[in-house]
Amino acid sequence: MKDLGFEHLYMEEGVFVNKEKSIWMSVYVDDLIIFGKNLDDVNFLKKKLSEKFKMHDLGELSYILGIRITRLPDGSIRLDQERYMNNILWKFRMENCRSTNIPGEKNMPLKGDGQPVDSTRYKSAIGSLLYLALGTRPDILYAVGVAGCFASDPQESHWNLVKKILHYLKKTSQLGLVYCKSGERKLSIIGYSDADYATDRNDSKSTTGYVFGLNGNIISWYSGKQKNLADSTCCVEYFALGDAAKEGLYLQNLLEELGHAVTPSILVHVDNMAAKMVAENPVFHRTMKHIRVSEHKV
Repeated sequence: MKDLGFEHLYMEEGVFVNKEKSIWMSVYVDDLIIFGKNLDDVNFLKKKLSEKFKMHDLGELSYILGIRITRLPDGSIRLDQERYMNNILWKFRMENCRSTNIPGEKNMPLKGDGQPVDSTRYKSAIGSLLYLALGTRPDILYAVGVAGCFASDPQESHWNLVKKILHYLKKTSQLGLVYCKSGERKLSIIGYSDADYATDRNDSKSTTGYVFGLNGNIISWYSGKQKNLADSTCCVEYFALGDAAKEGLYLQNLLEELGHAVTPSILVHVDNMAAKMVAENPVFHRTMKHIRVSEHKV
């Protein structure tokens, strides 16, 4: 790739860029996507690659890794996994199930609560749903994460969590992500972080969640259990804010390495005033002494 004027990104080893000709290439195993401003340059690159590697040109991007890409009349791009989603429903014999409006339950069940179920089938369902949640369906990520906590020893009540997600997907199979054009010269990254407080009845740990948008288009999301126990809502919200700050810096560095102009500051919204005050002035008074230095990232 260096002979063709490409360099791989420091932030993403699978992404290559030729800044001189404004061509970007993303590689995943044996699949690759080429983006460019000049079609002649893109065709020249494909010709050079085909001379060195055995490859098939599938034309304009419309489907990759289970994700369908649709170009809308107004110039927007839509991503969805409807076909993959329907395959999941068929795989677990839920194609004719009833639909529901929410993907999860309010209270997390306890471990060992009910009759055991096939762990192989359970893990297969969690893996399929996780790929969907990380691809185009951030709305089910929290529910999938909760169900995934019981993958080592699933019970009937835990399988009911999975079925609840499948019922929700039955109703929302046509949902996807839409990316609209922006007239702004600089890209602006805005994030939202949140956390629950000790809702896991098995170990009393909390869950972090955040989402980031780029000029109004969602580009990154996460939901996962926190590693440390916290004794206040301030702590869990502050831990979540710190994780969101790291992701925001990563996105900023990635976009700058891709050659885009990005606003120098990253705005992250948090709904806890105590966490906001600690982030603005991390004073080590007696109620915050237990927070390690590594947690002060904002």
